[in-house]
Amino acid sequence: MYLDVSRALKNPGDVFSFSQAIPVEPQDILGDEVLFEDVAIRGEYTGAGESVRLTGRVAGVAKLPCARCVKRFDLPLEFPLNEVFVKESDELNPDHRQLSGSVIDIGQLMLESLVLALPIRFLCDEDCKGLCHVCGADLSKGQCGCVEDQDASGALRALSKLLSDND
Repeated sequence: MYLDVSRALKNPGDVFSFSQAIPVEPQDILGDEVLFEDVAIRGEYTGAGESVRLTGRVAGVAKLPCARCVKRFDLPLEFPLNEVFVKESDELNPDHRQLSGSVIDIGQLMLESLVLALPIRFLCDEDCKGLCHVCGADLSKGQCGCVEDQDASGALRALSKLLSDND
């Protein structure tokens, strides 16, 4: 998806409104498939000589797998966007983005912004207890039938056996 900003470049100081729905392909983020739905941007762009300032708000929904229980959950995202695009790069302003011609690649900008807006760890709920490491039961729904002491004999069974053999 592209945004044609030629009017802003020809009419510096004038403000132009825009609104676009952005389709985003599923993304592999650190081994987890993340889906984005209902992504849209609404904002304004203004020309200033050889640059264009784009401001607005991005909204959408990320469908993420929980790091503890692996169930998919919806995470609503909404954040401001404030970017400057320039025709010639400037070492004094490394945060400015390069403007190629008179179009801005809104799709790539949205993808970068959405990924940066995600939390470091995906949790469906802060209180999610995850899955039992022995039987795989969802511990947030209740206790499983596994013995409480199986933590040491399950995950560390081989180490436990080595230590007892050395006695």
